[in-house]
Amino acid sequence: MHSQILSALTYNKESLQADGTYQKFNTDLSMLKSHHFVLGYDLSINQSLRFKTEAYYQSIYKAAVNGHEPDPYSILNQGSEFYFYSPDTLKSTGTGQNYGLELTIEQFLKKGMYYLGTVSLFQSMYKGSDGVQRNTAFNSNFIINALFGKDFQLHKNSDNQKLTQIQRFIGFDIKLSYAGGRRYILINEEQSKLENRPVYYFDQAYEEKFPNYFRTDLKIYFRMNMKKLDTEIAIDFQNIFNTQNIYAQNFNRSTGEVYYTYQLGMLIIPQFVINF
Repeated sequence: MHSQILSALTYNKESLQADGTYQKFNTDLSMLKSHHFVLGYDLSINQSLRFKTEAYYQSIYKAAVNGHEPDPYSILNQGSEFYFYSPDTLKSTGTGQNYGLELTIEQFLKKGMYYLGTVSLFQSMYKGSDGVQRNTAFNSNFIINALFGKDFQLHKNSDNQKLTQIQRFIGFDIKLSYAGGRRYILINEEQSKLENRPVYYFDQAYEEKFPNYFRTDLKIYFRMNMKKLDTEIAIDFQNIFNTQNIYAQNFNRSTGEVYYTYQLGMLIIPQFVINF
């Protein structure tokens, strides 16, 4: 059984009253609690190759939900956005559950080559104060990652001792990520135009998903291994194909139109690293 305190913002929630004073709420909330059940199997196929699988179930209770009226709000969805929101009055009666299966195949560095593949299949559900079971904001259902890397040693068979005293490598690694799309609450476009503000279908919370997420990263490097330190010069191409992955749905008050914002496009990061 795990227990976790909530954020300081939750415990220090204040609301302006009619007389100009502030009233503090939620100081008596319970810690978030959950039971974890895990079954794992780890197999060393040989000295450099490993397979691992893990099944898990998590039962969550004492989650903070709206204590003023029945609605879909739950503290379990906090962190899915860059802003913090909670009703004035919360109560610790919400529940949730997460369960899934994880598979991992890993090739440790051998003859300058390594790779890693992971597959995660899962369900993440919750109940707010309205008692309706819904997807959490994090329920993308699957995540697949694959990583492959290769080292090429320079001057390995050279007769020049000065060249062989310092090990020099060039290499690359490539990473592929594919995951289910983000869950979101659909904007009521017509009502938003009438009220000139974003109005959401809260009764359909997190039923909708954006298209699946895809990203490819490529890193190319030159590394020198010396007696007392290692140095590496690299260039990291993140999202090398500039894939446009949707992050959020928004409402433009000026035009009255619904539009989308996107996650990070291609980003090129030069690197210089010294390891002592």
